[in-house]
Amino acid sequence: MSRFWDVWIIRWTGSFLARCLRGIKHRIAGQFLYQRHTFKYQNTKPLRRSQLRLLRLHPARLLSDKIPYLTLEVHDLAIVPPYTALSYTWGPPLGGTKERYEESEQQAVSIGGQLFYVNPNLYDAIAYLVTSSTEARFWADAICINQQDNEEKSMQLSIMGDIYRLASRTLIWLGHATPNTARAAELITSLSAAARREVLRITSTGVYGEATNPFDPSAFERYGMPALTPQDWHALGDIFGRRYFGRVWMMQEVAMSRNLVVVCGDVEIEWEHIGIVATFLGVANFLVGLLLHSTKVEQGQLLLLKGAVHVVGLFITRFWVEGRDPELLEAVRRFNWTLSSGEEGGGRGTVLIRFLQATTGFAGTDYRDKVFSCYGLLTALVPDRIDSSTRESATLGGENSQSLGFADQEALVATNAAVEEADQPVDWYRPDYKLSEAEVFMRACRGIIEESGSLNLLALAGHSYPNVVDGLPSWAPDFAPAHPPSIHQPLFQHDALKTLNASKTSHDQSSTHFFEGTKLHVAAIKIGEILRVGNSWTETTRKKLFVETAEMLRHVSPIYPHRNTQSRTEAFWRTLVLDQDLSSRPASADLGRSFRAFFSLFLFGRLVDLLQFGLTVKEVLRLLTAVDDIARSEDPPATFFPDLAEMHMRLVHTGFASAPRDSGWTRTSKLDKYMDDWQAAARGFETVAFHTMQFRRPFVTERGHVGCGPQDIREGDGVWIVAGCPSPLVLRRDGEAWRVVGEAYVHGVMDGEAVSGDVEWGNICLF
Repeated sequence: MSRFWDVWIIRWTGSFLARCLRGIKHRIAGQFLYQRHTFKYQNTKPLRRSQLRLLRLHPARLLSDKIPYLTLEVHDLAIVPPYTALSYTWGPPLGGTKERYEESEQQAVSIGGQLFYVNPNLYDAIAYLVTSSTEARFWADAICINQQDNEEKSMQLSIMGDIYRLASRTLIWLGHATPNTARAAELITSLSAAARREVLRITSTGVYGEATNPFDPSAFERYGMPALTPQDWHALGDIFGRRYFGRVWMMQEVAMSRNLVVVCGDVEIEWEHIGIVATFLGVANFLVGLLLHSTKVEQGQLLLLKGAVHVVGLFITRFWVEGRDPELLEAVRRFNWTLSSGEEGGGRGTVLIRFLQATTGFAGTDYRDKVFSCYGLLTALVPDRIDSSTRESATLGGENSQSLGFADQEALVATNAAVEEADQPVDWYRPDYKLSEAEVFMRACRGIIEESGSLNLLALAGHSYPNVVDGLPSWAPDFAPAHPPSIHQPLFQHDALKTLNASKTSHDQSSTHFFEGTKLHVAAIKIGEILRVGNSWTETTRKKLFVETAEMLRHVSPIYPHRNTQSRTEAFWRTLVLDQDLSSRPASADLGRSFRAFFSLFLFGRLVDLLQFGLTVKEVLRLLTAVDDIARSEDPPATFFPDLAEMHMRLVHTGFASAPRDSGWTRTSKLDKYMDDWQAAARGFETVAFHTMQFRRPFVTERGHVGCGPQDIREGDGVWIVAGCPSPLVLRRDGEAWRVVGEAYVHGVMDGEAVSGDVEWGNICLF
């Protein structure tokens, strides 16, 4: 008997020790024995263009308690099994936090027993799939694509649209939930039905209204919705403020997916609900109101605003691609990211401009992805053509000076060889990570011009705005976030919003451009030089007194010479809003009255600041001499500009000045109502100018034109009309050539007036 127990104890002890050793081995393996990046792609079969890797989940098999066990499989796109495509951010998901993870924060997953380290947000998404997914396979770019192999990256990213299109579902992972997430999801769901109804109504009527005060309890009630509290807005910021919505790759991933599932922690939200609520907040001008009605804009409000705008771009792009829901599709078509009339449809270059504009402000780890992330969308929307240019014109560096001017001559030679060998048009937009940022954008811009045959792209160019990509010629835009929308690209398109085309040229004239290396030769007419510049919108919001602008307008005839039925002050306010009111062009007379209220309110605020600084009433009013001179020159006087008497009276009404003898002016007994009414009268103009004057400043030319252009324009810059470009351009001479400063609105020439009749086009070189 004792022998039996001895044997049993020995066996039990051996079994126990073996289990302990296995557990210790697994933990040691996860923590010490495996080195970072132990997994080697070289040990897997190389991918062909029509193949992808998928990860297979093994929930019951964990290398340790926290290391999911996965295996990699290779499949052909033609016979791929069901899988989930992950859509997530590589960096921390919450806005307002650090943008990148440290390498020390990475966490391990096991791929066939070998450790592979991923960023925490991807790890969390995989952990969610392990515990909740009914699907065995999924795709995640950080693992399924060898990120160290540029050739494989380029090949896989060129089929990225297919990867998301073929997935049985796409899981949008927004990161962990916060205490506000559940309330945000509840709000979005409850607002969605009414939001859809109001988006359809507003876009069909084309009446978008003024900036809505989001903190006014009655604001939402006017739309048949419950009022939102400040806490509700804070909760909405938890969803809209997520970094996911502002990443460039999400445009393609959202648009190309068949079935979207949005998950934030353990909370699921319908994608359509998120999109339609963000769109409603945009078209009802709640987002603009969030800025204009806040005494101090907090970081959370900015994140909500930016995120909601990005969601609108994603939501609309998905409708462009999939075309479901005819009612909403018609509404979506009124969101205009084209540059001129007649751009509906067209080739890939025309479509690319639309997407690059829609993703203004979107971020990416690699700025080349700004172009590459659109490739799947281009092939989906324009599947039967690469581009309309001939093989000869596509060849880079060939005869007739058709050189793209790559800095990397090897890349140039390789591209030419590929074109010659294939005997077909070059694919200007295909992802190729061997190219530098400048080469990618040069190639894309060249392709857009070659494919479209027009120079619409120049309306988005100019070195006046902060550029991200170094080494580009001034005529090639890099679509940086600090560039305002083109004057031909209103946020909302409506039948009454007349399109503009300052060049109004025939096809023969507009096709006279040609390339010489990185230079672009164009046909052009100079319409003037900038004589004086006024205050930019940024300076205006920083409490400038408009003295420079008033002095500028003194150089224009009281009757505007390029629109004889208008005064110079009417030409001025119409210029500030690009002569449109978000619904119609020309802008209605009501907007002129709103401008007067806005201008007087603006001057009033500056005068009060100076009075509180210690100046006397007489001293501050003396600063408005130029404004008063212009106001008195109007017929009738003070039609659009307030004169000194009105500003003095306003100071008396509000208690900042004593009434002059025999004036009859008195202090108002209802100051709050007085100011509220004044602000309400100004709101219409302020709302439109907020959209039109960001990063711009007014100017006048020596020929009496009133216009607005980039805020870095200088006196002496030339204002030109380039054949084939709908916008006048501000150009700066540099030797024998010209640099593009940026596009301009010039009142009285935007419908081709300066090029009508018998005009002689010259040739200039842009570089």
